[in-house]
Amino acid sequence: MINQKDGGEMKGHTDKKQLERHAVDIFVDRFYNIFGAKYKILELRERPDALLETERGKKIGVEIAHLFKNQEEARFLLGKAEQLNLYFEVAEHYDDHLIALNQLLRKKEKVISKYDVDFPIVLLIRSATPDLTYSRMKLLEEDLYIPQSCRDVWLLLDDSHEHDWGSLVKLK
Repeated sequence: MINQKDGGEMKGHTDKKQLERHAVDIFVDRFYNIFGAKYKILELRERPDALLETERGKKIGVEIAHLFKNQEEARFLLGKAEQLNLYFEVAEHYDDHLIALNQLLRKKEKVISKYDVDFPIVLLIRSATPDLTYSRMKLLEEDLYIPQSCRDVWLLLDDSHEHDWGSLVKLK
């Protein structure tokens, strides 16, 4: 019999894997639409989160992260907030996104630096925060911390009202 805690942890793991799968699917699609280069998803895994292959047979690892402005926004957007007004009580400061993104970039740099793989790793950050737009990202760009442990850093933004994740921004 699975106790409540174990079941919750398994569901959380499944939710995380579904978010990662969705992010890598969007990345592969957007990359093809923008650059004309195709990636094939070989497998979803733990370290890194996905293994892709180019049309020429080169493998590339993808470490996936989701960006939220803060914990309150994450709980709200993931449907885990007990009160909907949690999100609306959060102050909108220019630095919120920059601080959250830089913390995430530093954290993922440490994670990626520990991987012992024979292929390059790219970092894919999917911005789950609806108020981080392409134009706002461009304002933050010069103050971003750029990790050195990965080949490229990509940011997926949904700055349309269509929820099509139309903007793929290369940070490195």
